[in-house]
Amino acid sequence: MTQDLLPINATPQERALSKATGKRIESIPVPIRDLWNPDKCPVVFLPWLAWALSVDLWKDEWSEAQKRAVIKASIAIHRKKGTPVAVENYLAALGYKARVLEWFEYDGDEYKFKVSTETGITEAVYLEMIEAVMVSKNTRSHLESIQFHSVLTNNMFAGGNVRTGDVQHIPHRFGIKVNPIQTYAGVAITQADIIKVGIRDSKINIAPIELGMGITMQQVDITAIPVREV
Repeated sequence: MTQDLLPINATPQERALSKATGKRIESIPVPIRDLWNPDKCPVVFLPWLAWALSVDLWKDEWSEAQKRAVIKASIAIHRKKGTPVAVENYLAALGYKARVLEWFEYDGDEYKFKVSTETGITEAVYLEMIEAVMVSKNTRSHLESIQFHSVLTNNMFAGGNVRTGDVQHIPHRFGIKVNPIQTYAGVAITQADIIKVGIRDSKINIAPIELGMGITMQQVDITAIPVREV
């Protein structure tokens, strides 16, 4: 029987209502362990779990995977908060692979640092990375810039022909057609004999060879965006 907390002077109607609703409430499953598990917690309860675990940066427009990753990394980030590792872990939880360069690593001003990443640059990404850095860095250090590295891959094709052969003169009336063998390789050389016939209506056709050689080139652009703290 469901126990209630009604006072001794509760009316029969209040007691009946308590019994009716008490049984229904008891039938509702309350998975306490799942509510505290970032991987199993229902999506609607993720904001409260983030608050309970002191997640410093939270946005409702994040994907479910980002929300769970930030919550899951919160305790580890708080253990090392204020260090370059904490900044990198926070950015990694949001899906940005980045590296923190402190001032003595690039001969910069004291207590300044840069963030280097290969993430594609957009305004939304840039602003979100700044927010994540600000909530995970220490108060003494100042973010100097965020460097976005992009790698562009292009294909370049070059071609060439080499021909060698003998020249023969045949004083007879007939036509000769020579088709050279086509060879496909990184470098190809075609050899064919050229025969000239002293008759006007004779025809000689020698088809040239197309040579394809692929070369891959990479061009790396580095975009450094300075950051001014307010």
